[in-house]
Amino acid sequence: MGSLPTTRPGDVIRQLASEMPGDLRISPARLAAAYRERERRSAAVSRPAPTVLATSRRPCPFCHVPGFRGCAHFLPFEPPAVPDLRERISPPDGQRASVLRGGGIVEERHPIYDLIVAFCEREGITPYAFGIASRGDADLVVRLRLGSQPKPETVDAIWHYIDENGGPA
Repeated sequence: MGSLPTTRPGDVIRQLASEMPGDLRISPARLAAAYRERERRSAAVSRPAPTVLATSRRPCPFCHVPGFRGCAHFLPFEPPAVPDLRERISPPDGQRASVLRGGGIVEERHPIYDLIVAFCEREGITPYAFGIASRGDADLVVRLRLGSQPKPETVDAIWHYIDENGGPA
């Protein structure tokens, strides 16, 4: 290509177009018209408003705007509401109950549980230590608190241990 005599954009396009082979020549007027048409076409297209929440506070994978702000692709991130479980797990008036792992309520525990708790408080030992000392099972008291029904042999072993160590409270 030859030297470009001027720096005006229209002159540069004309100079380049005149130096191209005949079948590849570009008309400056057609090029400008195509450019103007493209501008009009893209301005008429409007994007719909986002309707989907962002899944996290992380940046949008398309435009990298943080998820808590929202963008053209997603609404701002809202953490899920934490349900208030206090009402669901509170026992009825005057009753003792505990929460099961699945979220249910134990209506009645085995009577030996209250005896064990009183014994542990009086002797100053933990339920863990009581379970190991009486039956060799560290989770014994926890399972009783959660509503497990012990076998008769277990109840006998607990009574025997309490009787040997000061009797019931």
